[in-house]
Amino acid sequence: MEMRLEIAGDSVLLNHLPYRNVADVSQKFYALRPLDEGRWLIHGHVHNRWKVSRKQINVSVDVWSFEPVAWDTIAEIIRQGPVDLVGNPASADADDY
Repeated sequence: MEMRLEIAGDSVLLNHLPYRNVADVSQKFYALRPLDEGRWLIHGHVHNRWKVSRKQINVSVDVWSFEPVAWDTIAEIIRQGPVDLVGNPASADADDY
């Protein structure tokens, strides 16, 4: 199940899983992952892999000191634009989980 809402003036998708890697049909949970249509995605599932990868925000508590991510923090990340936060694995790792 997924949901769309607006945060910081952007249309954002919410889904448990990160975006699908369309080049790798053997990817875990391939059919359940959303297609990347260029919008921000707030997701979980990958636990301690990264905080921000491209336009994906991982809200798993593992990477946020085991606390929920504040709405203001998510809005600020979106306002700043897509980046990989320092200290996170490379974006390519996002496709493996």
